[in-house]
Amino acid sequence: MNENWVDSIVQDNTFSYSYYKKLVDNYLEIDWREITIQNRVVTPLLDRLFINEKDISIIDISTQYDNKNSKIHDTRIYRKEKTSPPDLLVARHWNYANIDNDKIDYLAVVEVKSPSLDPVYNKDKNKFDGQIKTHLEVNDKVILTDCIKWLFFEKEYGLDPVKTISLFDENNNWKRKDAKTPESLIEEIQFEPTYEDEPKDWNQLCKYILEFLNGN
Repeated sequence: MNENWVDSIVQDNTFSYSYYKKLVDNYLEIDWREITIQNRVVTPLLDRLFINEKDISIIDISTQYDNKNSKIHDTRIYRKEKTSPPDLLVARHWNYANIDNDKIDYLAVVEVKSPSLDPVYNKDKNKFDGQIKTHLEVNDKVILTDCIKWLFFEKEYGLDPVKTISLFDENNNWKRKDAKTPESLIEEIQFEPTYEDEPKDWNQLCKYILEFLNGN
């Protein structure tokens, strides 16, 4: 028997839009701090999307300042010296012992904001230019998000995002897509004539995150 059969199992990497909305709305009511949004919404989403990418890790680097440097670890590889670190690091073949470790592929960093305390979705992106510029000086790719609006940056394009995806409509409500239920289900199981489906923006976001962070 192949001892690596467990590694060959493909797991479901989908993250439902309805669950995502519930998470965001819930923490906006009970705990809207940035660290909560980072650890309870953004990290679980990324972990799920990359569940079948065994070599890719999502690492919390939000506290990795200069004083975290040691004989085996150098924060300056992903953080400009004497500046605040990004919140998350996405890396392939991650190892905390990163000094002289050429196996690690630093894919991107993620800057997370609270949609309540420091929103991105209803603000001019220029408000965050300083942070994004600083992160891009060290990293090739940066993501800025408050869970409602997602902006993707690449070093060669500077402060002009290569992609922007918003999950709110023009009235600052969650985007939704109503779909028709097949008549057979309405008649036989008495389903409602319409149901809420996942909007194209959500599917586009999940797909683009995978492509952007995988280097495609």
